[in-house]
Amino acid sequence: MMKIFGQRALNDVCNQVLGELMPANTAKISDSDFIKVTNTINAVDSKTLSVREDTSKINEVKLQSTYFDVFLSEITADQDQQVALRWANKSVRHELTDIRPDAIISTLVQHDFGCPLGFGETKTGNVSTTKQAVNLDISRLGITCKRAIERHDLPACLASMINGYSISFFIVSKRHDCLYTMTEIASLNFASSLSDLHTFATRKNLDLLAATP
Repeated sequence: MMKIFGQRALNDVCNQVLGELMPANTAKISDSDFIKVTNTINAVDSKTLSVREDTSKINEVKLQSTYFDVFLSEITADQDQQVALRWANKSVRHELTDIRPDAIISTLVQHDFGCPLGFGETKTGNVSTTKQAVNLDISRLGITCKRAIERHDLPACLASMINGYSISFFIVSKRHDCLYTMTEIASLNFASSLSDLHTFATRKNLDLLAATP
């Protein structure tokens, strides 16, 4: 693509798509809510001490359940809208994809899972995690989202990539017949302990989270 279209043209396309997905008037956290978050963190930090996990020992399941499950559930799942996040680590449906995503965001139809709305992958981010492995997972997310869009006639699909304590969000959307884009809309470093909450809860990060759903 670089050889055919050139870096400038590809940058323009990415900026155009990102502008459509995250316009300038996208919702941001209010001043009062930001102060509440800061005060809450100060209160927690003054009473509790937490030890940072050793990334060489933490596995994917513990990373998902201990750090990211509650966080992602709050911004992606919605009981009122019948949308759930689950850590499946298995195929959604064999006829949909042979790829096994670690996380699936889907609608709820009574007591069953319905249409998938997004997918997620997790890497521990330790010395065994290579750039090639992360890039391969991102590629798989793009393929899985594309198949979900085609099968369920969706306008777009959300993808998330966890790499240690970093997380990136992507939107896969159908632009034209046989043309799909996968655009990173947010990327941030997650707090690995209570003492790191101050560095995580910055105005920039909270604005990104407010706009991501």
